[in-house]
Amino acid sequence: MNWNEQSGSTIAIILRCLGPSESKFNRVGALFISVLTLFHGSLNQSTANCQSVDSHPIDILEAKKYFAESLELFKKDHAQLWGNSLEGPIIFVDRQTRFAVANQADLAETLTPIDGVFVGQLPANVMISNTAIDWNNSKWTMLLWPLPEESNERNVLLAHESWHRIQDQLGFPSSGATNDHLDSLAGRYLLQLEWRALSVALRSSLADRNMAISDAIHFRFRRHELIEGSLEQERAMELHEGLAEYTGVRLALDPAQRIARTAGLLDRRPAELPTFVRSFAYLSGPAYGLLLDESHPGWIGKISVKSDLGKLLSEVAKVELERDLEMAVANRATKYNGEALWVAEKIRDEERQTRLERLTKKFLTGPRLIIPLENPRMSFDPTELTPLGDDGTVYPTLNITGEWGVLNVTGGALLSKDFGQVIVGVPDNYSNSLQTADWKLELNPSWSIQSSTKPTFTVVPDPK
Repeated sequence: MNWNEQSGSTIAIILRCLGPSESKFNRVGALFISVLTLFHGSLNQSTANCQSVDSHPIDILEAKKYFAESLELFKKDHAQLWGNSLEGPIIFVDRQTRFAVANQADLAETLTPIDGVFVGQLPANVMISNTAIDWNNSKWTMLLWPLPEESNERNVLLAHESWHRIQDQLGFPSSGATNDHLDSLAGRYLLQLEWRALSVALRSSLADRNMAISDAIHFRFRRHELIEGSLEQERAMELHEGLAEYTGVRLALDPAQRIARTAGLLDRRPAELPTFVRSFAYLSGPAYGLLLDESHPGWIGKISVKSDLGKLLSEVAKVELERDLEMAVANRATKYNGEALWVAEKIRDEERQTRLERLTKKFLTGPRLIIPLENPRMSFDPTELTPLGDDGTVYPTLNITGEWGVLNVTGGALLSKDFGQVIVGVPDNYSNSLQTADWKLELNPSWSIQSSTKPTFTVVPDPK
């Protein structure tokens, strides 16, 4: 941008801040101030607009720092890990205000340049989450503000979500695999044994590592033998979220940090997570990826959308499966405190059954509102999902956008397995209200709530 363009931009900003009601004298003064600002070389600070950078919901200087960090991180990789650079459009968003700061302009010019970045308000129909989104004819990496304060965790997150932006180019489409079986007694028990063995493998020398890998594979394969469909469900999510988290760990941390973080989370996180149905891949993905790095460098170039990380590691480590997996698991579980784990999981499962009865009444037999879905856009917390079998999955919090409008859930919603509808509970005395203590609905014009068969209400398009 040349001097004349800069001066014109600055003058326009100052005049816009003064507003049309200001006197001609003040406008001349504003012009004089802008020229002095340019003369002293502090243009960027003057373009702080009608409010200072400190008054924005997102700290502009902090955002610029994080953009620079991500650029350095991705340039350091030189597109070596995946053959594609993770560098690209990034946008930080404040959930409450929808205020956004981006590292580049959007093609529709919704965002305004200020102090080296681009700021603006995201429209209500744009879903806000840590994710990759298509917006204004570009694919963006979106991150919720504030980002983690600790630099390593921040960079893991930046690389994770940036991988999602290019995963389609790499041949790994997004997956909505629910993995409901990982909330069952057997599923949780065998998964945690697998994690404990993977943690030992990561920390061990070669001989002990191979034994621990063998244990992990036996626990994994027994789960897939016992629970029909579990292999395909887990494989899809590990390629989706597992590879993303592995990428974050691999690019943001040095080798020792990668092992320490991954093994530490395998040990600690199971007790902290209410459910594993979607979040499991954040633990399994990096663990298998790092073990493959040790035993089979270059494995990334050989995987595809049909690959299974567990099977690949099993082949590389030359694991020989015992014929009787049930007996093998029983014998190997003793090394990982399996008996105490089984007792704890039985207690949890009894509590889960009570919770399922309550949720079934709330969403399937009691008063409820049904909202149809077609290609919905959603954001949610993946750590607290509760499967309700063939009826779908309960999301404690959920933000979902459809052709009918926007639904913001804070007290639970049931999303069907085919993503064809979402159900929220309503009070006994409900009468077409757009808000309850558990959720708020913003309906677009030509849509309304109708009572069908009591106690069911439905969002429907108005008759034409």
